[in-house]
Amino acid sequence: MEPMEKVTNNEEIEIDLKEVFYELWDKAVIIVLSAVVCALAMALVTVTLMTSKYQSTASLYVMNRQNSEGAATSSDISAATSLTNDFKSMITSNTVMEQAIERLGLTIKAKDLSRMVSVSNPTNTRILDITVTSEDPYEAKQIVDVIAEISANQIVDIMGLEKVNVYQEGEVPTRASSPNLKKNLLIGAAAGFLLACVVILAIFFLDDSVKTEEDVEKYLGKSVLAMIPEEGDKKKEIRSKRKKSPVKKKRPAAKGGRA
Repeated sequence: MEPMEKVTNNEEIEIDLKEVFYELWDKAVIIVLSAVVCALAMALVTVTLMTSKYQSTASLYVMNRQNSEGAATSSDISAATSLTNDFKSMITSNTVMEQAIERLGLTIKAKDLSRMVSVSNPTNTRILDITVTSEDPYEAKQIVDVIAEISANQIVDIMGLEKVNVYQEGEVPTRASSPNLKKNLLIGAAAGFLLACVVILAIFFLDDSVKTEEDVEKYLGKSVLAMIPEEGDKKKEIRSKRKKSPVKKKRPAAKGGRA
């Protein structure tokens, strides 16, 4: 008997999944409208409320040692790569930030400026990329160039490296790095889609009323003997009968007839 029970349970689950699918399919228009509305709302918020930010990147080239021909060795690259975290901490240190603030005449604190700075190291290279994010594209370029110059001198003086060159200065960005309008549109559409599906399914599962003949047989285990049509169905049936049946006109009574 156990296999039969398993089959029955599997069939009930399959029927439920079909009902869920058809319920969502019937409400497809609502789901699509919800996704479109949320996407448009997200786009409006992105354009009107979010501040555009720009990024400018300068690059440092770290020289640990040189051979007679001036070429870098594998041990040179390995040593410079292992010190990447030290370089990052030094570039974003208060010492570098305060010097940059003083040189540029900025009115922000060192910790606030350090939040605008990020440092990365491409794999298997002695290159340090310094990126500054600002609401002003020209300010981003100015800050990253000054920080790169100060950082190069600090790394040489403190860590005793042979040389650190600024081999690429920052450029004035022409496009905002954030917010990303396309990304936010997709996020809004996905949120609207999921929200509509959740609401529709919640209403569907919480509704325990019996609506059709199949529901009576499924949930109560009884067969339906007769169905009473609703008031609206009766009126439609009467109207259709009137249209089909011909209307008989009464003949007028003849004048001067017998009393």
